[in-house]
Amino acid sequence: MNTKKTDDRSTVHRLMDILFQYIHLNTSECPLIPGHSVLRILVKPYTMSQCLRWEVLRLYKQLLHLGREYPKGYQYFRKQAHAIFSKNRDVNDSNEIRLLIQQGQYVVKELEALYMLRKYRVLKQRYYGTDGEVTVPGLEDHPKNNNQAF
Repeated sequence: MNTKKTDDRSTVHRLMDILFQYIHLNTSECPLIPGHSVLRILVKPYTMSQCLRWEVLRLYKQLLHLGREYPKGYQYFRKQAHAIFSKNRDVNDSNEIRLLIQQGQYVVKELEALYMLRKYRVLKQRYYGTDGEVTVPGLEDHPKNNNQAF
């Protein structure tokens, strides 16, 4: 009976080794998407067009998430993003799709930089004011700032 358990374990280990080798070979072609099981990969391997489609969808969702803070509003940003993605809907060349994804990632980085700059400006105005003197909110009434003797 112990030999059967040992045989079952060795079979399971061999199967796991085969699965990991298969996944390792396919990760260079297609990144694994969270939530997809190993068995699905074995039954139906992902094609390059599916992987690029997932990258495009991830980029679109990332842009929509960044559009929540857009100065002209989310609806304006969503319409613009939808129009741009719809315009490039019929592109089938994988190299051209990769180029468009890189351009989209550049836009994401630019938007993130603009949002960080806007937050920096708000903090700078809040603490330095217009005259350049450092002011900390809530400390104006502190006794040390009023030059009063104790």
